[in-house]
Amino acid sequence: MLVVGAVWVSRSDRACFVHGQAVGTGEAVVVFDEVDASVRGYLEQAQQFFSARQWSEAVQMLRRVMETQGQKLIWLPDAGDEPLRRYVPVHWYGQLQLMRWGAASPEVLAEYRSATAALCEPLWQKAQQHDERALRELLEYFFLTEFGARAALLYSEMELERGNTVTARGWLERLHPAMRSASGVPGIPAGRPLWLFLRVEGTLPEWLQMPPAAGSSASFLAHLNAPVGLDELRARAYAVSRWEGRQERIERERRLLAELSSDAQGTLAGRSGSWLDLIDSLPVGRQSPSEWTTFAGDPQRNGVWPEDKDPGGRPLWKVALPPVAVGPDPLADFGQARVGEGPDWALAYWPIVRDGQVWIAQANGIRVLDLATGRPLFGAVRGGPPGPENTGLVYTPPGPWLPRQQAGRLRLGVPRYTLSSWGPLVFARLGSAVTRGRGALDFEEAPSSWIIALDAEAEGRLCEGFPIEPPSREWTFDGTPVTDGQRLWVALRRQSDGRAEAAIAAYDLAGGRLLWMRPLATAESVGRGRWEEATHNLLTLHQGTLYCKLDLGFVAAVEGATGRLLWLVRYPRRLVDPDNPDGVGRHGFRDLTPVLAYHDTLVVAPADSDRLFALDAFSGQVLWCQPADIGSDIVHLLGIKDETLVASGDYLYWIDVRSGRLRAQFPPLVQRDPVAARPSPRGYGRGLIAGKRVLWPTRDALYLFDVEPAGPAGAEVAVPAGQPRPWSWYGVEPGHLVPASDRLLIAGTSQLAALPW
Repeated sequence: MLVVGAVWVSRSDRACFVHGQAVGTGEAVVVFDEVDASVRGYLEQAQQFFSARQWSEAVQMLRRVMETQGQKLIWLPDAGDEPLRRYVPVHWYGQLQLMRWGAASPEVLAEYRSATAALCEPLWQKAQQHDERALRELLEYFFLTEFGARAALLYSEMELERGNTVTARGWLERLHPAMRSASGVPGIPAGRPLWLFLRVEGTLPEWLQMPPAAGSSASFLAHLNAPVGLDELRARAYAVSRWEGRQERIERERRLLAELSSDAQGTLAGRSGSWLDLIDSLPVGRQSPSEWTTFAGDPQRNGVWPEDKDPGGRPLWKVALPPVAVGPDPLADFGQARVGEGPDWALAYWPIVRDGQVWIAQANGIRVLDLATGRPLFGAVRGGPPGPENTGLVYTPPGPWLPRQQAGRLRLGVPRYTLSSWGPLVFARLGSAVTRGRGALDFEEAPSSWIIALDAEAEGRLCEGFPIEPPSREWTFDGTPVTDGQRLWVALRRQSDGRAEAAIAAYDLAGGRLLWMRPLATAESVGRGRWEEATHNLLTLHQGTLYCKLDLGFVAAVEGATGRLLWLVRYPRRLVDPDNPDGVGRHGFRDLTPVLAYHDTLVVAPADSDRLFALDAFSGQVLWCQPADIGSDIVHLLGIKDETLVASGDYLYWIDVRSGRLRAQFPPLVQRDPVAARPSPRGYGRGLIAGKRVLWPTRDALYLFDVEPAGPAGAEVAVPAGQPRPWSWYGVEPGHLVPASDRLLIAGTSQLAALPW
């Protein structure tokens, strides 16, 4: 049963969280599957048993709650998460409570382990045969036993073999309290990754050289006496970093191992010796996309082109695109200029490139062009619409699908057209750009949207089992799906009376069969029901986990195989308020800014919040959160290179991904005020990181910068690498940049062009 979750009230309304009721004014209630008052009562009763030293009763009560309510969410207090709030499954919370009790009274853990031994032994027998279900049960419900620790070590090895470094490291770090930062260190939140606070040179922090007390971080789950040494855990964590190829982290974790565990010996792959020498012999991983197969290059939304590139010369070809009007925009009525595009025509197109083909999604279908020439690659669809903006059209959707909108209603958001591909298959979301509202729109008898899959090796033929329709007429697909070659995942939305309900659905790629559907939360939408809303939210897929930000006040992690909710983080919202136009911020234009996944770090820029923040991918812990007056205009997360996040909006930003510190920006800051004059030049379209360079489009010219921002020592203003290149010199429209092997595509409002590079 869904119960009302936490309520966020803005600071001006006496900031506070409450459960089950709305307080203050301007509140935005988010509803999700949270524990109710009765469950909290049982947890309080278990705590009372513990305080009375009734160990058996405390353990029994806590186990009963974990077994019956294990998948529901509960708030996990953590000062390091503020001003955000993190919710975890009850089974995770219960393990944390046992850890706290065990740190204070070891007798509790002895009682717990004795009571669960008969259950754990047969599970461990299955787990040793790599039984995933048995491993999961040991980790979720019996982690603090000896069997749970063994399962964590085994599962970490299995995940590393699969290339899933986030979970491989996540379980390693939970096998000893000293694998994360301890509490009581000024300026350092407890339970955070150690490498964030290390330097490559200099003396190690004093607190790092002192073993933390058991359970020293009440919000970070760590085994209190796992049957594996700290030296080995540090070595294994260093091995994970080498696998990832994250150079700075490699250097920092190697130093930690060298100074604190230099004499430690171990065995790896049949070889014995010092852990340092054994891990140093492992190769360093390298990962870069070779083709731009989805929005932002890859399903992690962190595509960085591997080579330094410098576009030059006249266009090799140009084709027409159907212009997409911004439409009657309520934000324009408040005097808020659009960020990253013009006031009249949207930069609506994000083509993808695969195997020498350029694929374009637009309102009336899918086009395929030859990357080398720009000519149509396959035969035109029969009966397709005429005109140069439709050349290469290989698929048109069945009709009727356009909704009859209510006359005179403004629209928040603009249509966006993206695609994704896997092997020869190309996927798109087609249908109405307007999120369907119950009773607000009339869609005849047809669905509001559907998912298609086209076979590039069969001249764009529709695949068997497609198109896929939403589970019911009340739901609409909310963006293009992501896939791992076996499953297809997509966000869904159901909206009515100013509130939106969000969910994720998984489909079998072979035939389009629905595998599962996970409701996430219900919240007041950005437009609060005053206007129609066009949304296009993309999921982020990283090592088997889906990360979703649907601009409804939360970020969530969902296990791709099962649909289990791993954690949910709430952030302070700032919605459009017609009664307070001065409070309308530029963050409202983040309508296509999915979560960026970079190894075990997530960067989030919601459209319903003026914050930019980073989370730990495994646990959802907050790593840093920018103040509201820094980067609120960011609408594009271009990627992370050498631990530097490059992002853009009106400005171009360089941000230290480890700390959130603003390193530099361009042009110089005008004023930290949402209604202040805008800078010149300012961003126009999505840029690109190519090798060590940043390509940043503006309305008049293309600017090139170094990933390592150049400028006077200590300056916060970056300096371009050379003179800006006027678009008039290239002879093309400005727009989004999409890389290919020997071409740079520029997707403007009415033209797609290819430049040599």
